[in-house]
Amino acid sequence: HFTPQDATSMTSTSRVIMTEDHGTDDVLEPLSPLLRHFKKLNITSIDTAMSEIVRLTSRYDRYDITTYIKRGEKKASKNKKLLQDTRMSKSEAIAIYLYTVDGLSTNDGSGLKFFEDLNSKLLLRKSEPLLPFGAYLVLFISGLSCLPPVTGVVVWRGVGKQLDTQHKYRKSDPSNDDTNEITWPAFTSTTRSIEVLDNFLRPEDPWHTQFM
Repeated sequence: HFTPQDATSMTSTSRVIMTEDHGTDDVLEPLSPLLRHFKKLNITSIDTAMSEIVRLTSRYDRYDITTYIKRGEKKASKNKKLLQDTRMSKSEAIAIYLYTVDGLSTNDGSGLKFFEDLNSKLLLRKSEPLLPFGAYLVLFISGLSCLPPVTGVVVWRGVGKQLDTQHKYRKSDPSNDDTNEITWPAFTSTTRSIEVLDNFLRPEDPWHTQFM
């Protein structure tokens, strides 16, 4: 739901209230056929999933992938109780870890971090660009679904764009300009602190959108 507000600077702000009406399957609905296909393949190894990304994209160094998988394995081994309590597999835990690391980047000169590369393709809302990531996404989403939800607090995220005017993010009828519901298809980090939110926003951006 959007409430345009005047910010303290010349930047305008739109606020999005995130609800729990829609689950992961609903948000990723355009990708459902892709995810169902890879889920049927029953690829449970993060090494296999990441090997497919290396093979099909030619944008990642196999040595870098292996290095970060090993680091993820060590972290998972140190958190055995958490994995047992959440029923999360080691490969699912490593998939989440790989998304969070800054050092894993493309080797094609673009300098995109792994999570930036993945999110840029998710924002397209098309299956084809995500084919190399299919097996990884199944492990990643499955791992996230094992984590307990954050309740009783408000979490924030800021984006330096006016999303309510961009039809590609609309959940409802794209031809209806009065719709107040959008879908943000990428995975997104958040903060509990409104002060930290400022780190996601730049004063020079003409418009800010706040997710809460």
